[in-house]
Formats: sequence, structure tokens, C-alpha cells
Amino acid sequence: MRLFLALTLLAGPALADCPRPSDMAGNGVRFSASTGDVETFVRYADGSVESTVESETKPTVRAVLAKGMYLTRIFDLVDGKAENETRYSYPTALDNLPEPFPDGALTLTVEGFDGTDRFKSTETYTFGPASVLTIGTCAFAMIPVALSYGQEREIYHYLPEYGLSYLAESIAPDGAKTDYRYDTVIGLR
Repeated sequence: MRLFLALTLLAGPALADCPRPSDMAGNGVRFSASTGDVETFVRYADGSVESTVESETKPTVRAVLAKGMYLTRIFDLVDGKAENETRYSYPTALDNLPEPFPDGALTLTVEGFDGTDRFKSTETYTFGPASVLTIGTCAFAMIPVALSYGQEREIYHYLPEYGLSYLAESIAPDGAKTDYRYDTVIGLR
């Protein structure tokens, strides 16, 4: 018992920096990469999740996700204003979309509008088995999600306790892969 208590006390300061699900309704959760890129997630009262990606080499990108997974809006944030915005709609009310679940799948016809053109695509979501993801000293329940549309394929990590997903890998039509790896994560309090 004393050994368990000692280990708990030693782990306390490291774990204190890890985010808590309640951070999502406050100032959010921030993931950081060694490249200098950071992605911050915040949940709004309507249940949508906003992701803001800041980079040293690219414009800031903001996305709004239904159920923390389904893209409804994405745009560049320039001087506090939205530019190059694209909006997406789904064949059902956003509340009816399922949260990712282990070993499941879903195919949707998604419509988009980029301010000039309307387009339609078929998106297939394949939810993998539940696992544990470790970032720095923090461990999270995670469901990998493979998203396929057209010739594109992307892998997301969905964290069910937080209701958020982030891009972990993209696979181009020629098979070239780009990995996106976060090294640290904190709750913004």
C-alpha cells in the first residue's frame, strides 16, 4: 500500500499537466509538435468542437467538427477574419451522426461549398479497435479512424473521453504518407 501511495505521489506532478475532459468546455486542450505546430481544441455549448492549428510556416487554420469528428467548416484565419472558407453538410442532422465506435464503419454522402463551387463526395469512415495512445506522459483511450474520400485517405486519432479527433496521417493517391505526430499535450486552465 505504501509503495502504491509513493508511486501515486511521484506521478502526481507529471499527470497534473495532462488534460482532463473538463478542459474541453473551458480553455481547451493543446497538442504541440516538435515542428512548432500546435493544435488547440475547444468544445462549444452546442457540442461542436473547434480545432485551431497554428504553424510557423503556414496560415492559421480553423475547423469546426460535429461530434469531434465530422468536418462542417474549415477556413484560414487571417487578421482575425475567415478566408478560403469551405462548408460541409451531411445527409442527416448533425446530432444524428454517430460518435466513432470501436470496430465500426460508416459511409456518408457529403456536400460542400467553397464560396464558389458546390461539390459532393462519398466519405467512408472505418473505426478501428479501441487502444491506448500515449503523448508525452499522458495516456488516452483512442479509436483510430480511417477516412477515405475519392483517392485520398487520412487516419485520425479519436479520443472518446474528450470528444475530439486530430489528423495523424495522410496518404496521397500515389501512396506517399505524411505523419503528423504530437509530442506534448496540456489542458489549458
